[in-house]
Amino acid sequence: MSETLVIGTLVAVAAAAGAVLRYVVATVVNGPVPVGTLAVNIVASFVLGFVVEAAEPVPVVIGIGGLGALSTWSTAADEVATMARDGDGDLAAGYLGLTVTSGIVAAWLGLVIGRALF
Repeated sequence: MSETLVIGTLVAVAAAAGAVLRYVVATVVNGPVPVGTLAVNIVASFVLGFVVEAAEPVPVVIGIGGLGALSTWSTAADEVATMARDGDGDLAAGYLGLTVTSGIVAAWLGLVIGRALF
């Protein structure tokens, strides 16, 4: 079996796991404020920052596969739009700001820790 096929298979398996985890977290945790979506995006940002420093194919398998499916920026955008459309403009703006800021900080922290360990 070629290395490309093996890596592609691992990406698909990681993506399936990430998507299922995202669904479970969002279903169990989300309420009027979608904290489950926020949580998976922060965790995915941190882990992506961390694995960027790892040896190949870890960043590809985990970053593209698992974290690409776990994080859900399109869902976050839809949630922000829904809050705004429902008249919760301040909540929507705060949620969007928190999502973006915390994602950037989490990715930076992951990168710093990853550089120290790898």
